Amino acid sequence: MRTSLRTALVAVSGILYASTASATAWTPPANVRIVQKDTTSTRVNTSIQQAINGILDAGPGNRYLVKVMPGTYDVGSAGLVMKPYVDVEGSGPETTVIKGANRAVQSDCDGAVVVMKDDMVLRQVSVVNEIQDPASPSGVSHANAVAFRRVSGRAEFVHAISRFPANGLVTNWSRRIGFCVEGQTKDPNDPASVDEPARAELVHVYAEGNNRGGQGNGIRVAGNAHVNVTDSRLVGISDTDSAYPINSTGEIGEGSITVNDCSLESTAGSSGSACPLWGGDHALAVSNSRLFLSSAGAYSAGVYSQYSLNLTNSTITATDSAGNPIAINYDVGGRVRIANTQLPGPRQQLVDVGAKLVGCYDEDFNAIPATSTLAAP
Repeated sequence: MRTSLRTALVAVSGILYASTASATAWTPPANVRIVQKDTTSTRVNTSIQQAINGILDAGPGNRYLVKVMPGTYDVGSAGLVMKPYVDVEGSGPETTVIKGANRAVQSDCDGAVVVMKDDMVLRQVSVVNEIQDPASPSGVSHANAVAFRRVSGRAEFVHAISRFPANGLVTNWSRRIGFCVEGQTKDPNDPASVDEPARAELVHVYAEGNNRGGQGNGIRVAGNAHVNVTDSRLVGISDTDSAYPINSTGEIGEGSITVNDCSLESTAGSSGSACPLWGGDHALAVSNSRLFLSSAGAYSAGVYSQYSLNLTNSTITATDSAGNPIAINYDVGGRVRIANTQLPGPRQQLVDVGAKLVGCYDEDFNAIPATSTLAAP
């Protein structure tokens, strides 16, 4: 017995020694950069931006990975600027946090804690913006966590959170935004302008805009932007103002928003508006998703869409702060197609625009006529 135990201990000691020796001798592959909070190794960075800036030859056939170890990395007001073909990967959104405090100055998405670039992936991190007061002299007051501005990129297993700090100042007309996606359409009156669309692939993300005196937007979509969201949770919260898990603005038909297998949750303030999907003038396609809204305020809508809406296999749920069902509107225009979806509350606007309904039902699980010629009382 003692001989067996002694043999086992010797074996374990050998394994531990071998592991230590291997770790000491190990060096990252040529196209990998390691970022760690505390280190004395010359092969490891302590700054994410330093690791990215040190990569000079990334390209289509030469991708890089910046691997970030657990810890909280504060990038201050400058934000973290990525590079094309350089992926940044944390050790999980619960353990790797990129924190900052900045604001957009000239447009929706020109500032953020993390500024995305073309052909890159951000994964397995939390990005948090907790600026005290997002107001700016120019009047633009967006506090973004992650921004896609005129670029095409991807985020996977990312928590993008813009929230009002406990000791922050209340500023009306501000927005706190998880993911901000903004593109540009060529101006026919400006020969120098060009089409610069933005494209964001968001997979397994959590997006939260949590505000006190202004809007809370999980995702903000502006202009010529195309956003695909899959298997994600999108949250908009405001104590006194409006809350939009998705909030878009732009010219009619210049962008698109696709949502699949997601939860969109809107909790608005007493004087604000609650709407899970404020799609505006973008083409909307939503499937297999839950749209939830809670508002004691001035306005509530299950969906706002003025260009086109395809909504399938989904549910819309609306309750007040006490959990009681509340009436909601469907503020829609253009082409509306809805199938196999729960549609509570008044449906007059669906009737007015000639929405095509197939296999839909109300809050009491009563079938809604396919032609929907009669609005709910």
